[in-house]
Amino acid sequence: MKKQILIYIPFVLILTLTLAYSQEPKTEELKAEVPELTAYHKVIYKLWHVLWPGKNVKGIAEIYPDILSGAENLKMAKLPGILRDKEKIWKENVDKLINIVNDLKTAIDNNDSVQILKKSEELHSQYEKLVRIIKPVTKELDEFHQVLYVLYHYYVPEYNIEKIKSTAPELKQKMEALKKSKLPERLKAKEKEFQNAIIKLEKEVDNFVKLSSGKFDRETITSSLNRVHTAYQKVEKIFD
Repeated sequence: MKKQILIYIPFVLILTLTLAYSQEPKTEELKAEVPELTAYHKVIYKLWHVLWPGKNVKGIAEIYPDILSGAENLKMAKLPGILRDKEKIWKENVDKLINIVNDLKTAIDNNDSVQILKKSEELHSQYEKLVRIIKPVTKELDEFHQVLYVLYHYYVPEYNIEKIKSTAPELKQKMEALKKSKLPERLKAKEKEFQNAIIKLEKEVDNFVKLSSGKFDRETITSSLNRVHTAYQKVEKIFD
């Protein structure tokens, strides 16, 4: 009997500690922001809206150290947790930006005004591409993703039943708002594809919410949420 008690007590202690220290995402982890990209906007704005229109190649050469340091900061930047799925495409496009910055330096060294202006234009375009990668397409898609994120990376992997049950209805609420979401004018051509993907996402969300409201095990709830996550990624991929 004493041996059974000794075995039982540590188990209860471990279970209690596991529940007590269940992880929660930090606020900054849920923000689709990269401070280094925001800071770089000041340099890009001067390049594109002040110097480039006047073909001021001398001015562009003068701010090149700022252009370079801002690009190097982007190379070292860490994406917040909610953007972890964007890691590959982010790095690829940061590398492209770095190459353009290097080409700009060559043009400056060669005093090639045509190439200086051309590479400045390419740099601006590449910066805008980075902004589009991290910027949510719509507010409603971002809010849906924030709820999905905590379920997919925290509550379901931990098999935190209480959190799963309390958060699933919130995912459904965000889904309802997402169904009414409208794309910005620049993306209107993709509206039909977007809406079709949303319909498929809603089906998986409904299945997950229904499952979470009853009895479930770790395997079935994980499998269901994986399908939600895959459907969400298909929505995102429309705009890659």
